[in-house]
Amino acid sequence: MNKKKILIIWTLIITISMVLYVLLGTINVKSKMDRYLTDKGDTASKIESVKVRHSFMNLLLSYDEWGIEVRYYDEPDVIYYYKYKNKEIAPAGVSGKGAEKSELKHLDDAYLDTEIKGIGKKYIAEGELSPMLMLQNNNEYVLYGPAYISFIPSGKYREENNKLFLDMSSEEVVFSIEKDSLVFESGTWLENWAPKGSKFHLTSE
Repeated sequence: MNKKKILIIWTLIITISMVLYVLLGTINVKSKMDRYLTDKGDTASKIESVKVRHSFMNLLLSYDEWGIEVRYYDEPDVIYYYKYKNKEIAPAGVSGKGAEKSELKHLDDAYLDTEIKGIGKKYIAEGELSPMLMLQNNNEYVLYGPAYISFIPSGKYREENNKLFLDMSSEEVVFSIEKDSLVFESGTWLENWAPKGSKFHLTSE
């Protein structure tokens, strides 16, 4: 067997292993999330959707490997974010439209025990790919690229001198702050999806 065939075989084995890992892992995380929601009294009739997301890149960069988004029928404009880490489900944030923490209907004790202080802000970039930046009120961010990208950067952000800085593992992503928008200034990863000077507009969607 020549080297080319061996390489192809190993590539197939690795690819299949990764697919199975994500598939079986998604089933496991979804099951644990369903149990978590049931334990806090959220029946299936209340829940509009539970989406599990996985990122190998997040794993390599020491971010959260598994993320979960939960939507409820009675709060269609609010997303509750969770993470699966160390074999446990934990809250990771809330985003949505026009609600304060006191008005949210599905905050449980686990949320109240964290640093999460309510809903943050969501900014969507102009253009076809429309990256999205979500700023939580505990100074944490989630930066979404196009839908087909599995890597979802997250971490701490800070504001200085009318600029917003996102702390990524290998660089800082920088925006200038305007009234209802952010103007992208620098950041190698984001430049793949949004050119410098792109505006990210505050949205309530």
